[in-house]
Amino acid sequence: MLEHQDYLEVAEQASKKSNCVSRQVGCVIVRDFSVISTGWNGVAFLPETNCVDAGCPRCKMPNRVTGIGYDRCICIHAEQFAIAKAAKDGVSLDGATLYATLRPCITCLANTLAAGIVRVVYSADWVYEDAELECAHKRLRAQFVEFIRDDVVVPRS
Repeated sequence: MLEHQDYLEVAEQASKKSNCVSRQVGCVIVRDFSVISTGWNGVAFLPETNCVDAGCPRCKMPNRVTGIGYDRCICIHAEQFAIAKAAKDGVSLDGATLYATLRPCITCLANTLAAGIVRVVYSADWVYEDAELECAHKRLRAQFVEFIRDDVVVPRS
């Protein structure tokens, strides 16, 4: 039986496909010990180029703030890509676990919940600079059966 670290390694391998200039993120979705979808961040419709060359307004910004401004971004997050790929392939995500190389953002958590995913495991942490956004993230992650960084349970309260 594979452990969290094994699936996080699969997510790390997926991140190598990213064409993002600032950060490479990978994701794998697992159910019943089988990988059912993978994803990585970047410009999915132009995989042969990076996000800046593809014309992403957010990625071109010199002093962008982590976690905000996604309405100006043409990139897709690794979690969004994995969920969309599963939908395209007709694969249900009910009861699945999402493994990511980076703590998912608010939008990705909302999409993850909507897709029926019940657990999230991630390796690298970050927090919103804005306290209200971090509080909203905390409320979303409390909806999961488990929300874990590596093998350490992240407090929900």
